[in-house]
Amino acid sequence: MEGSSVASPRGTVIPEIGIANLSGKVALINNWFQDRVTISGNGSETKVLGLGTVFGDNTLPVGPATNTYIENTTSPAGDIRSFNTRSYNDPNSVNPKYGSFQVNNTGIVDSTFIATLLQQLRNIHAQVLTSLPSGVSDVRFYRVWLYKGLTGIDIEGNANAVTTDYFRSAASGNWNSVGTWESSADNSTWQAATYTPNINSNTITIRNGHAVAVTTDLTVDQTTVNPGGALVVNGCTLTVMNNGLTVKSDATGNGRIGNSSGAITGNVKVERYIPANTSRAWRLLSIPTTTAQSINAAWQNGQSDRRHHYL
Repeated sequence: MEGSSVASPRGTVIPEIGIANLSGKVALINNWFQDRVTISGNGSETKVLGLGTVFGDNTLPVGPATNTYIENTTSPAGDIRSFNTRSYNDPNSVNPKYGSFQVNNTGIVDSTFIATLLQQLRNIHAQVLTSLPSGVSDVRFYRVWLYKGLTGIDIEGNANAVTTDYFRSAASGNWNSVGTWESSADNSTWQAATYTPNINSNTITIRNGHAVAVTTDLTVDQTTVNPGGALVVNGCTLTVMNNGLTVKSDATGNGRIGNSSGAITGNVKVERYIPANTSRAWRLLSIPTTTAQSINAAWQNGQSDRRHHYL
């Protein structure tokens, strides 16, 4: 079920969904459950996101789903989160019964988690517009519905950053803090970011004088640490896709991977600037991490043939 998404058609009520021993991600979007979602078994690799769910049936007595529609008995516990949920179970004590009431969120609201679970939906388009207004790079419509509500819904647009923008650091800070970043739709005009960058973003740059800390699991590509900048990974894993992390070096200094307690997986390109010299000189080069590799393995590709002039 990796990457699965469930959305109920208009007017369709889903009685119950059972999920057991799930190794992967499931997004439940704008569904109406008559009863509940049961999640059981081994939850070590289970990630489930529910958004905009309505549950219950006011023709039935108040049932076990009065306060939540998720029955989670996984062990070890899975990462189960649900936001913007409303209950339709007997919301009023007198007839006619109408409306719904809001229930508490389940789990921590985290933009990176939500973006990861919704990544598959980015490829789903009911219609592709052939012409977009100036300055608009993408348009998406998501279902919003109101049932027996007393007021309407007002949806307004805002020219804020989107995750597909270019991003650059504005200050030192946590990767998941919008205050750390600036964003641009064209890599020219920059503004304070309203989202944090992720695998869906265009280029991501950590600039001179800024140290950015990754503290939750993250996947990136097209990411550069400029000379004088630093990337730190603490207590989590940074996954690099498509050889997409470069640590730059020039005459002004070096980018660096700071002292970290986490892990980086994937291929990282580390540059080292060597100034021109009119005379022969020996220079010591070393990768900027603790490693069991020898110089021969790391810098000479394991070669011993002196004709290649590795030394």
